[in-house]
Amino acid sequence: MLLSDVIYAATQAKAVLVNAWKSLARDGLVIIRGYYADPDGSRPLMGALFAVKQVVDDAREKMMTCATLKASVTAVGFEIVKAAPLTEFSFVLVGRKP
Repeated sequence: MLLSDVIYAATQAKAVLVNAWKSLARDGLVIIRGYYADPDGSRPLMGALFAVKQVVDDAREKMMTCATLKASVTAVGFEIVKAAPLTEFSFVLVGRKP
């Protein structure tokens, strides 16, 4: 299942990931691609700028970083297969349903 530019709000991440979990068969993969910042929020530039945009859109929302995305994915039950920059601007995370 590909989730490209879908998960940016921490409050919505769990609901989206639970639906992905329910939809996938055992050993199914979820691929999450987007603009995410490192835990300190400053790199990569596109991820950091996108995070600022999200905060401007809704100041109550918590910034989604690579670390918070990984935590959300594992909390639902996925095993992380890969988590790395995809391009100089975007990040990809691949999770597997055991």
